[in-house]
Amino acid sequence: PVTSPVEVWNAMLDAFKQGRVDDALAHFTESSTDKYYRIFTNLGEDLSAIANSLPGVKIILLKDDLAELAITRQQNGEDIIYFIYLLKDKNGVWKISTM
Repeated sequence: PVTSPVEVWNAMLDAFKQGRVDDALAHFTESSTDKYYRIFTNLGEDLSAIANSLPGVKIILLKDDLAELAITRQQNGEDIIYFIYLLKDKNGVWKISTM
């Protein structure tokens, strides 16, 4: 079972690497699933390559039912930080809310 925000992120990436969008979306909040389904399906076969290229995630904030993670990527010679927010659902399971 996936029990921490980092494990949720890694499980999502593993699903993308294997081309399993629906399995990846199981790690998202109910309210964000439709939005991200459209984004991920539009990426098509590129999604696996993108997932493979992402660096490790870092925990920025972990408090009660909110987690803030970040990844840093080089773009045009600059470090760009991307934030990922997770919330605990009604069952206490971490889910990705926004990224």
